[in-house]
Amino acid sequence: MFKSSFNLLLLVNALILLVVTIVHNVHAQTCTSNYDIAPTLESTTCPIGFVNMMQLDSGNRTCAPYATFLNSVLGKSCTSDANCYLASLGCFNSICDYRKTRYQGDSCNSINNCADGLNCLGGYCLKFDNLKVGLGEMCGVYSATENTYSICADNRMCHSGMCVNCLMRSVNETCNTHDMQTHTHTLCGEGLTCLNGICNQVTTLKEGEVCDPMSVTSICPSGLVCRIVKAAMIDQYVCSKYAKWGEFCEGDALGCESSKIGSSGLATCYNGECSRVNFNTHEKMCSSDSHCYSGTCGSKNGMCFKLGLANTLTCNGNGLNCPGSFQCSCNGTSSSGNGNGVCFGTCTGFVQDVSICLWNNGYSNAAHMLPGNGKYQIVDLKSSAFLKCKTQYEAAYSCLKLTSKSAQVFLGEPSLPGLDISSMVMSRPPMVIMPGGAKFNSTSLEYEYPSGPTPVVSSSSISPAKSKASNNSNMVVLSQLVVVLVVLVLNLLV
Repeated sequence: MFKSSFNLLLLVNALILLVVTIVHNVHAQTCTSNYDIAPTLESTTCPIGFVNMMQLDSGNRTCAPYATFLNSVLGKSCTSDANCYLASLGCFNSICDYRKTRYQGDSCNSINNCADGLNCLGGYCLKFDNLKVGLGEMCGVYSATENTYSICADNRMCHSGMCVNCLMRSVNETCNTHDMQTHTHTLCGEGLTCLNGICNQVTTLKEGEVCDPMSVTSICPSGLVCRIVKAAMIDQYVCSKYAKWGEFCEGDALGCESSKIGSSGLATCYNGECSRVNFNTHEKMCSSDSHCYSGTCGSKNGMCFKLGLANTLTCNGNGLNCPGSFQCSCNGTSSSGNGNGVCFGTCTGFVQDVSICLWNNGYSNAAHMLPGNGKYQIVDLKSSAFLKCKTQYEAAYSCLKLTSKSAQVFLGEPSLPGLDISSMVMSRPPMVIMPGGAKFNSTSLEYEYPSGPTPVVSSSSISPAKSKASNNSNMVVLSQLVVVLVVLVLNLLV
């Protein structure tokens, strides 16, 4: 009796362990991804150079070559933006056409093709004509039909969309007040600033004088900035020229290169030196993904992860996620029961190169022009912005092709008309483009950052080899449990 009870207890424990093992294996073998080479849902993303497209004859979805898809929708009828799919396209007057990709002097079919502040006249994107309006009239208003932009006349100012008279105030007088009845607004006179509703005297310092970056009444002259110029003077701010790339900075990039560059979002203060965002190569230290050209900073070792090593990391989209900007691929499908998938890079540094090229050429509001996967692919050979940065676009798309191919998100050579994306490079280029037009040579002018060991896979990720070994180990345990159960059952029957 005792023997039978003991064996029964062993049987129950073995059954519990068996169930836990089976559940673990089922969970470990489930992988989900946003990428699929044979899509069934509109939300899934096809490989670079291909677009998730509905086949009208069958109603099924397929990854169509980009050029094929573009020809099927551009200039064709539509009922909503969804019919045009690509973010660079929109449904305008029931026709799919480019959205704000054309700049001054570019050809256009309608104002919708032109960037903000431009009108489509005679088939070209052109600036609006200024229209002077009087006191109390609306200002800052565009009229596409009249091709005008309303501005205030006779030394008046535009305040809250209306032209008003300016009343200049002296020291200690009230300021920044508005009278709706008389359309007047109070401002401080020259050499004064409005602080808490009162005009205060402004003192302009000289180069090298101590300053307070938070002060509005004691300021540095034009062309200088209030900043810490040396690490040894960590608590002393002085009026100084803007720091050059690689020179000392403290905390943020506002004192780097120029006021425009420092506040552009394209510069950063990394390790006490002025740098651009997404600059560091894989052997450099980091504390943020924005420091790394790969777009991914290792959370365990504080090193930038190498873009080409993304596929040494495993993922499943169900808790085991890719770090930083890396994406998960389940062997090229959106759902797989054959174990974990692998990560692949989204070429953040290359995309940032496009952003900086556009910015350097005067296209400051061009986030919609950045290349990417899926619906964010963009090719417009009639856009001056695209053509001026064509080299950077080609490098970005080449990188996206290689990284996705390494994770089996690939259907053959991408079809991106007018572009050469045959490059086989995923690492940072030798000449690095910087905000403002400078280019740094990686071998002779690279910033000297602390070096460190080669990035290692974080403990939260498992390599493909380990994943396979883990699956084999689980199968061995499962087989052993089945044997134990058979022996126990036979023992109970005896």
